[in-house]
Amino acid sequence: MKLRFNEERLRCLYVAANLGTMRAAAEKLNMAASSVSRQIHKLETELDAPLIEKGRHRIKLTQAGHILFDYYTKRSVDQEELSTRLEDIKALRVGNITIAIVEGFVGGIISPTINEFISKYSNIFIDVRMLPTTREVIEMVVQDDAHFGVAFDADNENRIHARPAIEQPIKAIVHPEHALAGKQTIKLADLSDSNIVLNQNFRMHEVIQEGAKHENTRLNIVMTTNSFVLLKNCVMNGQGVTFLSDLAVAQELTNGELVSINVDNPVLKNSVAVVATRVGRQLPTSANRLLRNVQESLIKWDKTFNKKNR
Repeated sequence: MKLRFNEERLRCLYVAANLGTMRAAAEKLNMAASSVSRQIHKLETELDAPLIEKGRHRIKLTQAGHILFDYYTKRSVDQEELSTRLEDIKALRVGNITIAIVEGFVGGIISPTINEFISKYSNIFIDVRMLPTTREVIEMVVQDDAHFGVAFDADNENRIHARPAIEQPIKAIVHPEHALAGKQTIKLADLSDSNIVLNQNFRMHEVIQEGAKHENTRLNIVMTTNSFVLLKNCVMNGQGVTFLSDLAVAQELTNGELVSINVDNPVLKNSVAVVATRVGRQLPTSANRLLRNVQESLIKWDKTFNKKNR
């Protein structure tokens, strides 16, 4: 017997199960939560099978629900692969690319790479989403809302491929005329008399506090902000010291507006920069070309500026 069911109702089930709640699915689908629930109920009626376990706050699929979820996932992948092959024929003449980037990457590395790509492939539309945390970047990539993401410290996430993994230790970022600006390496304790400003969404508060605890020292944190521009301006104006990777301030370091100093502290040495794609996803030709360009730019920068200053 051939099954017959409404495709839009199947999509409602997939999105709801993927996001975990009817409310989240409603926001994604631009529908009322009650409408999403009603569509799923009609799908259950069409198939004469329960698809969602009742009485739960978060959605949990029944065995039948899992079968439909897997079917929709496989079909979506097949459709994207078909689209990719058709786009190959067009040879980069048209396309749309969405990139998720954690704040701190745009600047001297990513911006020129994107600008160069646009000048070469002007008919390809690029949507760049700036996000405050690596977690949000990875979620966009995993949910296929972005073709790829650029972030820090995502190489241990098993849902993505992270490549390359470029070492980016956290360094002290100071004004060129700061008393410690000429030092090659310092301890966190050397900054105990400085005013510290931190990016609150960059894991930095927790990392720096852990590093200070490791040295049994205390830092004077006077401000946290989710504005990367404000953070850099405070340091460039001589109003404080911050902690970031060289990549995050590559342009300012090149221009001599800021100075980075190695910090001899094991807690600050484990950060890496990555370009992330979802495991199993085949990117359209245009997105794959831009992804390779970004990877090459990061590797080139790492071999020149970064290694020269280590």
